[in-house]
Amino acid sequence: MNRRNTETVHAVADNLFLELGITDLQGLLKEGENIACGIECYQLSHGEIFSLDVNREEIDRYNFCKSLEAPYYVIASSPSSRKFQIFTIADEEDKFELIETLNETSFLAWWKQKQSFTQKKGMYEAQARIKDSYIDKLLFSNDLAWGVNIDGFKLDNAGNLLYIIEKRITGRDVTQYDPNRFFRGTQNKSGDYPSWKILKDLADRLEIPLLLATFDKTSQIVGLTRIMEVSARDGLSYSNEIYLFSNTQQIQTEISRLITI
Repeated sequence: MNRRNTETVHAVADNLFLELGITDLQGLLKEGENIACGIECYQLSHGEIFSLDVNREEIDRYNFCKSLEAPYYVIASSPSSRKFQIFTIADEEDKFELIETLNETSFLAWWKQKQSFTQKKGMYEAQARIKDSYIDKLLFSNDLAWGVNIDGFKLDNAGNLLYIIEKRITGRDVTQYDPNRFFRGTQNKSGDYPSWKILKDLADRLEIPLLLATFDKTSQIVGLTRIMEVSARDGLSYSNEIYLFSNTQQIQTEISRLITI
């Protein structure tokens, strides 16, 4: 059972998010301003049965969607049977329960009810990581788009959202890296304004900060700042320059400072 995941495997970023209790959400489906649902997808091997524990991360995803007044679904896709099982977390929050099983035609209709627009932005780096994904092949072959990816979000012990954090990994030296320089894109790659705008609007809707964490391919250094504004004309506005850290406690202290600005 493989989880659909477009994230780059990065030991420093992955371990940091784990230590800080930051959870990701692979998909948030929306139609206009309406948030339809949050989703995760697991692809089953031939004859495999869906089996997933309701752990802390799943409860976090459930509560994140609940904050948006949207349901949270886990989709089990089976290429061998060409079926999709839709699960939700039971009211007791201790197990997943199956709510419906759909064939390809019914599943596409289910998806279109929640998000009907087509894929506009190229997947670029993520393309290789979803090349064997049954659900992606079916959606893209029917001109449908995947949902908004949330790199990370943090809740407190009471289940209240504290912040959303966007993770950017560069092949350059992180000490010289600023995502703002690539905001408008290049001749071969579209710009980042739409994806940043969605995240900032989401954070504003939830009345929580949007943070930025930058990493490179080789060092232990992490860059941190807070996104204050996202402008099609002016790009990203930060609370301060991207400060650099290599110690988890320092990073936690900086995040605590950034979210109170």
